[in-house]
Amino acid sequence: MKDHVAQLALAIASLGLKNGELRDLLQLLRRIPVEDLSKRIASLHQSSLAWSVDSKTTDTQIDHLNRPSRDATVGQRVERLLKIEAKLPTAVASAKLTEMLVQSGLIAASDVPPLSRKALRLWVDRVVQKVPAKEVLRCATVLRNEFVHSPGADWTIGTRSE
Repeated sequence: MKDHVAQLALAIASLGLKNGELRDLLQLLRRIPVEDLSKRIASLHQSSLAWSVDSKTTDTQIDHLNRPSRDATVGQRVERLLKIEAKLPTAVASAKLTEMLVQSGLIAASDVPPLSRKALRLWVDRVVQKVPAKEVLRCATVLRNEFVHSPGADWTIGTRSE
């Protein structure tokens, strides 16, 4: 039989909460009706299962992108930063990177190549023909940091409206 208390403790430990935060969480959990919490957990579980099934077709691609390589192209590096680490969709990643490059005065908006239906890395490799690679990587890193370290980047169970 599984030790469900140990599993729950491990999951809570992974949150890295301080003692006061843990105490607040436990008090909040006491106030939430069991049915509501059960529905939230079931919904998150279903979402994670759906994501897991959807992502199986791209596991090889993600594994490849997660392995930093000295031989990786600028496009591959930017794709890893924005799509894998910052979890941005291709269209959003290209739009945000374009916006930053234009605002930095590195390229005119009219000179940015259009995003085709191909991979982000290929589009970035075309951008690098007009903008220095180090500047594209710098902008991509700044964007990655904005999205990874933003307050909304963490998952939340939700708040109880009273």
